[in-house]
Amino acid sequence: MSSHSIDGLIYHSHNGTVTPSSSAADVHSIHSAADTPLGNIWDTVIDPICLIVGSGVPDYSSIGAGRLYTHGPAGFTPNPDGRTDGGSLSPGAVLVAVPPGSTNADTAREVSEEIFALLDQHGVDDAMVEWREAVITMF
Repeated sequence: MSSHSIDGLIYHSHNGTVTPSSSAADVHSIHSAADTPLGNIWDTVIDPICLIVGSGVPDYSSIGAGRLYTHGPAGFTPNPDGRTDGGSLSPGAVLVAVPPGSTNADTAREVSEEIFALLDQHGVDDAMVEWREAVITMF
């Protein structure tokens, strides 16, 4: 794990600006990206994104699209609208999971720049890329 990791978070970028979680204790939920510019083009860009990520980290675990909801100061408080706990919902995010120790923040940054270039070509100018360590377990 790189020295830039925060409890499994390797790299987090919003349009090229590195913005790691403010706290390792932040509570996140993943929501659908279907209603975002990224979600609107996901079927078009998923294959090229897989090729881009695979060129930098051949053993990646998964790639998906979503929106990160960072819960407010009270932490995870179930609310029917999901937003009344003072949290915030991100723009569309490319969520990359890699096996522990398989990459570092520098590689994630380089690969993320290629992903942002691809998204720009498709008119998506507000997106995020987040890299986390993850282990896939077969049941």
